[in-house]
Amino acid sequence: MRKSILFTALLVGLSCNLPVEAKSVALNDLKDFSIDNVKQADKGKAFDSNHWAYRTLKNVTDKYGVLIGKPGENFDGTKAISRNEAAIILVNLMGKVEDQNLKLSEGDKAKIEILQQELGGEIAKLSGRVAAVETSVTELKGSVSNLEDASKKTWKSAFGEDFKITGGLQAGYTAMPVKGADGYSPNFGLPYSELAISGKLHNHLNYVAQLVPTRNFSDTTFNGLLREAYVSTDIIPKHKAYVGQITRPVGREALLSCLNIDFIDYSQASRKLISNNTANYDPHNQDAGLMVSGDWDPVGYSVGTFNGSGNNSFDTNRRTSIAGQVTVKPLYKNPKLGTLELGSSLLAQNTTYRENLVGYHTSYTYKKFNVKGEYLDKTGFVNSGQKARGYFIDTKYNLTNKITLLARYDNFDPDIKALEDGSVEYVAGINYLFKDNLGLLVNFVNVDNQSGRDSHRIGFLTQVLF
Repeated sequence: MRKSILFTALLVGLSCNLPVEAKSVALNDLKDFSIDNVKQADKGKAFDSNHWAYRTLKNVTDKYGVLIGKPGENFDGTKAISRNEAAIILVNLMGKVEDQNLKLSEGDKAKIEILQQELGGEIAKLSGRVAAVETSVTELKGSVSNLEDASKKTWKSAFGEDFKITGGLQAGYTAMPVKGADGYSPNFGLPYSELAISGKLHNHLNYVAQLVPTRNFSDTTFNGLLREAYVSTDIIPKHKAYVGQITRPVGREALLSCLNIDFIDYSQASRKLISNNTANYDPHNQDAGLMVSGDWDPVGYSVGTFNGSGNNSFDTNRRTSIAGQVTVKPLYKNPKLGTLELGSSLLAQNTTYRENLVGYHTSYTYKKFNVKGEYLDKTGFVNSGQKARGYFIDTKYNLTNKITLLARYDNFDPDIKALEDGSVEYVAGINYLFKDNLGLLVNFVNVDNQSGRDSHRIGFLTQVLF
């Protein structure tokens, strides 16, 4: 069924006090419309890079990693754009948000709604098709003047411009109907919190400092307070370069913060193989180094070199590591068929012995359904002669805008030469979103432990973002 009612002429109707049967614009009318199709005479007054609408488009597209337009037409944030071009970019952005089921913050939703109000006339004129609207429309939040006032309050001091503080907090309870050999125990706790400070030091020069207050301040290894701290630049088109303590580009799931994964726990492979420690409950995938990433349709990649000493650690042995990841999107020209990703990861490092990790990942999304999986294979797990592997397959279905159903098969073997020493976790879960920044996760896990006693656990996790 074709996606309907994007928003735009509704805005025109609101501004003109039209009745409920105002004209509206369908999502696909402009979604793949080329900017080159806008005649020069029709382009109208341009927005330069200092205009509030221009900055809002750039900030939102950058924040969610959404590429707009077709090859050669991506919004690069360096050239002035007309109102009609801005309207096409906005429609493309909203199409990607819907196709990829991105969850926007309340602040970003308000900004987009203000842009809809500002550009509603242009979108209505550019669209060649209209349909009748049979439902009422919620009043738009804010106004252009509010956004301009907020922009004037941007921090411009020693912290630089666009100074922001974001983060989140998790609180949970783990029940153990059957306690086994996997190390979990019944408890209440604050498993994870995050506080990120970011801003712009100069044009094309940004910084991020990400802290985990629930970790031990004095710990200089896995559980250190500092998660990421780096400076980045996007001076090269379609590329970014990072220097500092960065999340290494290895393991698709391990790239995500605890606040961004669908389940309460990471997969066994992610939480154990990435950190090289069977007792870890999250990947600890950060290291100091230099990384470069690039993103085009249909290929994205990241590659970096790191000191190999892990979180918050100096390089005391001069043994560097190399990590890289590449992902391709074969269906990028056919979004109606869904979104397909295929990729691979590589990690090679010298510690007291050589460790090599190879991974493969895939993901397919069609409307409300997503299935993804990852396989990780590591030589040098725990000791130089030990080879381990793990893989998972999980599915997700968005039953409603607030309710998501999940299931996962998760297999891990710490030593493939040994017999019956692995474990399999069967996970079923449901996530409920009270608001865009407040959710509840419930997971039931059945653990089939081949070398010890099996277990069952039920996890409850509340999560708030700010």
